Amino acid sequence: MRLLPRRSLCPLAVALVSAIASTVGAQAPRPGQLHVLRFLPEGIAGPADSLVVAFDHPVAPKLDKSVDPAGVVRLDPAVRTTAYWRDPSTIVVRFAEPLAFGARYQVTYASGLRSTDGATLADGQGRELQVRKPQLLLVYPSGGRQNPDPLQRPWAVYEGAVPLDYLSGRFVAVKTGDACRATTIAMRPDSTRPILPTDPEEVRKAGGPFADRRLAELRRVVRFVANVPLWDGCPMMASVSGEPGGAEREAGPFVAASRFAVINVGCTSSPCENGFPVVAFSHPVRPSEVAAHVRVDGKPASATPWSPAGRNGTATSWLND
Repeated sequence: MRLLPRRSLCPLAVALVSAIASTVGAQAPRPGQLHVLRFLPEGIAGPADSLVVAFDHPVAPKLDKSVDPAGVVRLDPAVRTTAYWRDPSTIVVRFAEPLAFGARYQVTYASGLRSTDGATLADGQGRELQVRKPQLLLVYPSGGRQNPDPLQRPWAVYEGAVPLDYLSGRFVAVKTGDACRATTIAMRPDSTRPILPTDPEEVRKAGGPFADRRLAELRRVVRFVANVPLWDGCPMMASVSGEPGGAEREAGPFVAASRFAVINVGCTSSPCENGFPVVAFSHPVRPSEVAAHVRVDGKPASATPWSPAGRNGTATSWLND
């Protein structure tokens, strides 16, 4: 076999090495693009939520020491925040104040943001952070739960400020017999204010206890006004907007007590001369009131004994003349 001269092999070896180097260089991976892998909260945010953004490449190998977290995430409109790297790929943003109910924030990132392997931020990584609307916490009847006023001006407690134009309310009678037929009484929102120290305890504690006291300070009371009085003694189901512009939610039945009246006059025995006169009132009555305002044969009557809770919630007095 004929051998090639040694001098001819050198140029061939150089050519092969150059070709291999050129191929390797063409196949070397170039830095990719940086994407947002996870964005929390995924849906509607609460006012006290934190923002968590995870990238698909490590960005801060030494956490805050390698990349200052303060300018990585930006919100429009701007809010005061603090931020830190939870791990090399995940940044957490906390808000100095609760986010505004119903607000929308555009979330973007620093334009020069790069991963540790040189990947640049891809287009379209911005997100929208949407905060939920304030929710209804409580409806409290004017006059209290024990003796609601006939003409109702109930208080509705919401998580935050609400526009009155986007609220509605009504009372719907609960049919319990011939005396309480189905009917509807409209209500309108009249005014709004913060919760006061003088409010009933149930109103002051609506929605609590609060892990973040700042959320308690956001609550607002909306005064509703019914168009006409509630029906005497009929359960009326209150319904008001669960959120601004949202569907109405039932808030429990109210029962306005019947007007004060004498229900019945009778005797303890027959004929009456052998017993005592008996008067049944629609509401409990003090014996002193009986003595001051009831007359038997023109003389002040005394109530002995006095029953404050008779049948059907009435008060019954045996009168001694």
